[in-house]
Amino acid sequence: MNPEMTPEALVNLLQLFEKAGIEVWLDGGWAVDAAIGEQTRPHKDADIILRVSDLPKLREILRGRGFEIQQGGTESNFVFADGCGLEVDVHAIVFDRDGNGIYRMETGSDWIFPSDGFAGRGVIQGIVVRCLSPEVQVLCHAHGYVPAEKDYRDMKLLETRFGVELLPQLRRKSCSPIDQREADMQQDEKEIRQLVDKWMTATKAGDIETLLTLMSDDVVFLIPGGVVMHKAEFAAAARGQSGPNAPTFEGTSEIQEIKVFGDWAFMWTRLTVVGSMPDNPHSVKRTGHTLSILRKQDGKWVLARDANLLGPVSDE
Repeated sequence: MNPEMTPEALVNLLQLFEKAGIEVWLDGGWAVDAAIGEQTRPHKDADIILRVSDLPKLREILRGRGFEIQQGGTESNFVFADGCGLEVDVHAIVFDRDGNGIYRMETGSDWIFPSDGFAGRGVIQGIVVRCLSPEVQVLCHAHGYVPAEKDYRDMKLLETRFGVELLPQLRRKSCSPIDQREADMQQDEKEIRQLVDKWMTATKAGDIETLLTLMSDDVVFLIPGGVVMHKAEFAAAARGQSGPNAPTFEGTSEIQEIKVFGDWAFMWTRLTVVGSMPDNPHSVKRTGHTLSILRKQDGKWVLARDANLLGPVSDE
């Protein structure tokens, strides 16, 4: 069995770094998946970027988790591996006064990570993490090495999800029939992801009218406890909670799977929602999974059926 840096293992490491006061940005394959909000392929390693001044603390933490530094590398780029074959590929930088990250390469020359690349954020298992922005991820992949098949795939995902322009060297020269079928579905998947983004934004803003445009007229919501809700009932409940004393909602949606079949699609997500009342300092957090059926209606994807499996999370 090939070693895999699972999302659980990665989040555990990132939380250890954070607890130690080490700011870490993801690069490489996990940065792509974090930006997209779902794991799209297995990862043997995690590529991380951090300050040179944080290297002593990083070494202490990784050695405490059974990782040992591997032969080769440089002072600013080296690999830690554990007994199972999992790897952490370290890239150490120094920030200049403009916020750019200066990385000393093996050749002795410097690679400059643009400052705006460090504003990137992603989600892994519902946890917000730092990662290079999609634009800077593409920039890094376009220079310094010949892309592998997984790099072409990763860059295509960023282009589809964020509209990032790819340089010619990051585009496949040809693709297999399976790749072509995947490419044919990418536009539908992109539109479905945009629907999710719009839904989360409208929910946060309390924009009921926009939410209603994102669902079909015969939509059905299945809610824990056996409750069935239709569009009119959804609208009435939402409007009943509007006004100056309305609750506010913050949430993250981590898409686990999308499958498109013509004008129909299903989607599985991991959803976390935190609701708060203006006059109550205590918030209510619910998390779990949703399974949704979507339909293309007049050329636009809308929600047709939604099974909500969220449950309350008690404060510890």
